[in-house]
Amino acid sequence: MSQHIGVQLLDAQTLQSLHPLYSPEKGWPLALSPDFKLVASAYDEGDVYSHDGLYSYEARACIVLNDAITGKLLRTRTQSCGLSAIAFSPQGNLLASGADSCGPGMVGGSTGEWTLWRVQSHDLRGPLLSNGDQVSCIAFAPDGKSVVAGVYEGVLKLWNTQSGQLLKTLDVATRRRPFSEIYAVTFAPNGKIIASGYDNNQIWLWDVATGKPVQVCTGHTKAVVAIAFAPDSKVVASGSADGTIKLWDVFSGQVIRTLRAPHGVVHSIAFAPNGQTLASGYGDGTVALWRIK
Repeated sequence: MSQHIGVQLLDAQTLQSLHPLYSPEKGWPLALSPDFKLVASAYDEGDVYSHDGLYSYEARACIVLNDAITGKLLRTRTQSCGLSAIAFSPQGNLLASGADSCGPGMVGGSTGEWTLWRVQSHDLRGPLLSNGDQVSCIAFAPDGKSVVAGVYEGVLKLWNTQSGQLLKTLDVATRRRPFSEIYAVTFAPNGKIIASGYDNNQIWLWDVATGKPVQVCTGHTKAVVAIAFAPDSKVVASGSADGTIKLWDVFSGQVIRTLRAPHGVVHSIAFAPNGQTLASGYGDGTVALWRIK
């Protein structure tokens, strides 16, 4: 992702650009649908363009939906909240967006929220969180029945996607002061564990059933900003502002391997479906592929 050319789709084998998705000049979170047919991206401000580059309108905050195959702009939706996170449900029917500020000007706003959208109709299913919590990250459970939202104050909130009911609150702040901001969160593929990354350089692993932490992984020297589980749920990878990726054993909490590339902060990581390759994205626009097995 680049602030200058928007979203780029790359061939996973060659890392060659397939086509750019022309988009606002300032973009941050993005998500690829499970069937690889849609790309959703969120923007705080800037000019929104059609896929052919013609000017459309200026937006303070918007969600942009593109066809991942053709690059065509399918839909945009503006809102009053500064967007900080976005995620598709594993079934591809829902899109969750998180905001870290709302109201006039958004920047520095005192409230936040996260919302659920139906992908096909783009209808709003309603804000599930709008009590002043500033959302930093979002992840769906594998079955799509629940979603976890990370709040800047060090709190994870687990919600039922059907009823909107708050199921659990996983709170680092009550266990260790001062609180640490959450930068990344994800479910294990088996749905039993949630991993969260913090600005205190730690990764916490939580038992979904009990809401209690089962491991605290330490070893990074700067904030943890990206997390991903291997397909077998036995290994979790963390990307950090210290420029390293660490692979952790979920059961012991011990480091298995450390990966380093000369590209600075690791902004995103993802495992291939076979678990043998790990992709990482960096602030300088570089994408790296690592052979894990």
